[in-house]
Amino acid sequence: GLAKTLARMYHSGMLRPANRFPLKWAVAALFGFALSLCACRWLIALPRAEYGTTAARIGYVCAFYCALGVGTVCWGGVLAFFGRIRRWSSKTCRLAGTTIFAPLALILVRLGDTQRAGMFLDLWVLSGIFAGFVCQKIVYPHATSDELSAPEPPLTLFPK
Repeated sequence: GLAKTLARMYHSGMLRPANRFPLKWAVAALFGFALSLCACRWLIALPRAEYGTTAARIGYVCAFYCALGVGTVCWGGVLAFFGRIRRWSSKTCRLAGTTIFAPLALILVRLGDTQRAGMFLDLWVLSGIFAGFVCQKIVYPHATSDELSAPEPPLTLFPK
């Protein structure tokens, strides 16, 4: 049944990680993530008097979402580089997105204003989930969402 289907898809190459992901893309993604992390920190550290009008508040929210979105996609690209080297499964790729909390927690510690940074904690949780999906899509580009969300085949002592 399901185990045979997953084994067939793995041997056909559909669930096997792609072989190439250039190092220069990973370095560029890491640079983009660092830049967006600095932008998020700068935006959180802005005093409230800087965005007093409605247009300035809308611009602030758009800038923060843009910086966070770019950082999330770039972090997914960095994770995909390691995912292809280490041949992570699709589930591991999804869970690897939660590692975005470590750099974002540094913002909380360095900023000192936990009230303002705590407002964005739910966005960071969602960005961790999204980074995992980006990593999964880069590592397994030809697999559909049903194939990626299928359960892992059970371990056997005597593989065929």
